[in-house]
Amino acid sequence: HKFSLGMEVRMQVLKTLLASTALAATAPVASAQVTFDFSATAPAEGGDLAIYVGKGAELTGLAAELDASTGGRLTSGMATAEFEGELGEGLKLFDVGRFTNVAIIGTGSETLTRRDLADLGGHAAIHLDDEDGLSLMVSGLSTDVTSPSAYIAKGYALGDYTYTTYKTLDEAKPDGTVR
Repeated sequence: HKFSLGMEVRMQVLKTLLASTALAATAPVASAQVTFDFSATAPAEGGDLAIYVGKGAELTGLAAELDASTGGRLTSGMATAEFEGELGEGLKLFDVGRFTNVAIIGTGSETLTRRDLADLGGHAAIHLDDEDGLSLMVSGLSTDVTSPSAYIAKGYALGDYTYTTYKTLDEAKPDGTVR
């Protein structure tokens, strides 16, 4: 499965995204075209990591393995911050295992809509960057959407967008349009 969105990101999603599977995406910086490749490989070494967890904040799958390998750093951080897994709730931890930054993002308890999935992708882009690689892990994602990973990818691309150039009247053509 491949599609393009037009931002500076390259993501590789790890597992098929169903109601209770794990999704991981690796995002080394690419060209001005975003390409998302879906496969079943392990998360990238290093870089940043986003973990999506539902209400109740229970880590499963690859996220639980990472927590165990770091002596419970994820669950300890979640307990200290009183993280509950509400939709959009975020917690950023630094230097966890082989990852520079880890963001834990709540998915809530309701069935996720297309908009919710896009928002979750946007939360990853806001909390983390993809300059040294980015991995996304989702456990227990509850949705009826046919291609949820596409909406997460779209949300990531939109959340990663920055506008750095402003048009001015000095650039106006005689007919009033601005280039």
